[in-house]
Amino acid sequence: MSYREQIVAVANAPAPKRRNRWRWVWRAALMLFLGTASAIIGYIIDWKRTRHDGDAKLAAITTRLDADDPGWRFEAILADHNSKVPPPETNSALKAVAIVDAFPKSADAEHSPEALLSNINEGRFPNELPNAELWVELESNYRVHEKGIGELRAWKATSPRGRIKIDYRGGSPLGILLTDTQKLRDPPSKLSWDSMRSAYRGQPDRALASAAANLHLIRSIDFEPTLITYLARIATSAAAFKSIEQTLAWCPNAGDPALASLQELVGQERNSVPIRAAVRGDRAMMIHTLELIDRGEITLDDKKPKFWDLDTLNYNQHLPNNIAFLHARYDEFLSMIDLPPDQKAAAIRGYRFPARTKETIIGHLTMPAVDKVLMAEIRYQAKCVCTEVGIACERYRLKNGRWPNALDDLHSFGIAKGVVDPFDGQPLRYRVETDGVSIYSIGTNGIDDGGDIVRRVGNPDDVGFRLWNVPNRKVPMAKPRDLDPEFEEPPPRP
Repeated sequence: MSYREQIVAVANAPAPKRRNRWRWVWRAALMLFLGTASAIIGYIIDWKRTRHDGDAKLAAITTRLDADDPGWRFEAILADHNSKVPPPETNSALKAVAIVDAFPKSADAEHSPEALLSNINEGRFPNELPNAELWVELESNYRVHEKGIGELRAWKATSPRGRIKIDYRGGSPLGILLTDTQKLRDPPSKLSWDSMRSAYRGQPDRALASAAANLHLIRSIDFEPTLITYLARIATSAAAFKSIEQTLAWCPNAGDPALASLQELVGQERNSVPIRAAVRGDRAMMIHTLELIDRGEITLDDKKPKFWDLDTLNYNQHLPNNIAFLHARYDEFLSMIDLPPDQKAAAIRGYRFPARTKETIIGHLTMPAVDKVLMAEIRYQAKCVCTEVGIACERYRLKNGRWPNALDDLHSFGIAKGVVDPFDGQPLRYRVETDGVSIYSIGTNGIDDGGDIVRRVGNPDDVGFRLWNVPNRKVPMAKPRDLDPEFEEPPPRP
């Protein structure tokens, strides 16, 4: 090709295309859009599928419950409970609350009767005398409480029973205030004080009468449909058992009629504190709470729901499965209630919650420690049986001048032969000590710790009732150097 032809060819050649530098941006944007749309569609499909499966599972559970346990829902339990609350003039629970409200309020919490009692009992065995200065200060408070304590001490087996109305005004059931129930924890402490005071003054029958009144009074909150109230019920009853133990740790001459009456009362107490109502009510409360969340009436943190809340959208996907999870757990715990105590204890020790997943995480977070409450029930039953047998041992000593050789010797004092430990079904433990006897159960750990039932510091591992020989009753409290030979007195304050 000639030079001229080359020039013409170059001149006629097409111009190079200009590169579009935005084309990759548009491609990336398109890919992002398609990926986001796919993720949203996938999320919606997964949300719908998970929700549908959870709704189907929950519907099957509620259908079964409606057939097996009519009235299991929160509204029904609440209405049934409140319908059985006696009128104020015959409601012993409200009467006790009124007495509590009339007690003088301590200006200084550190010097209130409750604080003084706690300080007196700190580091002291029941058979030891209290600190003299603290006791004098406690005694100075008695006069202003005497009238109210006298009214509480008048409670008898024939006193009307009571109930506390549950005032629910909507919102989260977990926000229900049990103000009057909390106040009912105060009368037992006052009666325990009165019992201790009588025992200190050498009046065992009066001290035991205060303990009996304590048991009669606290039955005002039987059948309350909350776990918190149930725990308050058994904790305050345990205070009456401590009063009995304290009385016999100081007084060697209690009358047999008073002891026999109290032994019968403690025996009735063993199986008269129903836990099923509390677990059933707690189940209804927790299920209703999650249902309110599912309907958008409240949120997990009990704040006002927002129009658009991604967190709510996320956990609403799994709420039916979480509600079904709670139902399954409560079914398991309710089935344990009917087991014999030793089998129940073994079942609770071996129980393990299923692993947390995104479909059960809310159930895990909201599920109360029902297993621990069931174990507390068995511990309470063990304390009842040990106290009942302990009273019979004291009656045996008063009649025969010595302790029984074995618990089977107590059959003439109302104790059946072969009395068993509720925790393992084995014979209840009985030890003759150098300074008395111990009647005990192995406790929640399932291990026989050799009658570890009284400690100066910390909680004992075993559950039981301690009795002392007469010379070892009402003895001075051991000084620190008696407990630890290497103890050195702190230097005097400047």
